[in-house]
Amino acid sequence: MNKRLIGFKDISLLTDEPLSTLNIEELLKLPDLDRESPLESPKASWLQTYDFSLDGHSPFDIPKPKTQEEKERLVSGFISGLRKLFDPENN
Repeated sequence: MNKRLIGFKDISLLTDEPLSTLNIEELLKLPDLDRESPLESPKASWLQTYDFSLDGHSPFDIPKPKTQEEKERLVSGFISGLRKLFDPENN
């Protein structure tokens, strides 16, 4: 993992470079984790389609937004989910 501290300004940067990288040897040792396959970098073709800017990996297959409208829709959906998450009536 990167040793440099990540701040709010780093998160706001528009870049495809990961904020941090994961290295399985640096992760907390858990039983049977040594049986896990090493983390592989995403295929070059995936880098063009999906967002890996957090740590170079993604469990989601949400494509990068191509237009400002798509971007606003994703942000709006995320904020809506946060509102539901923090709404006492929904939890």
